[in-house]
Amino acid sequence: MTNLLEKSLITGFGILVLIIFIILTAPFFNQIEEFKENDEKDIDNYMDFVERLDNAILSVFENPDITYKDDIQCYETLDLIIEGNQIKIYFKLEDDQYYKIIEYKSYFCNYTYDALASEVYSLEILFINNYSFIDVVFSL
Repeated sequence: MTNLLEKSLITGFGILVLIIFIILTAPFFNQIEEFKENDEKDIDNYMDFVERLDNAILSVFENPDITYKDDIQCYETLDLIIEGNQIKIYFKLEDDQYYKIIEYKSYFCNYTYDALASEVYSLEILFINNYSFIDVVFSL
């Protein structure tokens, strides 16, 4: 009989410890979910930047005589490498590194923008050298 009583007490104590553990960790599950949602918003912001830059370059292809000017929001940890006929965009969220490479039919003037600050930049895109190169300039 004491063996059965001991097993019941140990099982009850184990269930009590499990319930206390779940009660103590439950608030952290909401924080983890909010953290994931914030990362998704940040990725959407970066993808919006990539899409706006791509649309701006394509509009210059359609209208080569016009200089494209616009203000564009950049985000922290954004690296932009413009070389050859490619634009390489790198950004880092927490410990994960993301990149996007976009190729075009024309060649660009080579630029490297490292760690653009989280600010609004003036974006200017135009054809130079008798429509042979595209110049993409970010300035404050």
